[in-house]
Amino acid sequence: MSHRTSLYAFALLLPLCACSASQVERAQVDAAKVASGIQTGCADALAVEQQANAFGASLVPQASAIEVYINASCVGGAAVAALTQKALNDPNTVTWLENLSTQLKAVSPKKS
Repeated sequence: MSHRTSLYAFALLLPLCACSASQVERAQVDAAKVASGIQTGCADALAVEQQANAFGASLVPQASAIEVYINASCVGGAAVAALTQKALNDPNTVTWLENLSTQLKAVSPKKS
């Protein structure tokens, strides 16, 4: 995890200071699971994007639109931290991220 992402994770956990030790520990575990899921989802989405572009996906309008979401969500510590914050409040965020990879695979040109 980058220093920037670590700082964002710390900032997310800072409001928990008024909670009990067990509540803080559970929140830290949950936040770590969410952050791990986001990082895995982003790594997968970026790998799919790279493979798709190798086969000309950037020429397919639907693929280009999906890539905009992937790049906006997964490139840079601030983007990943924002996505993690969103996922803490909305469990569908991780599924949405996984669907980006699935959609990009579906609309990308296939290797002949």
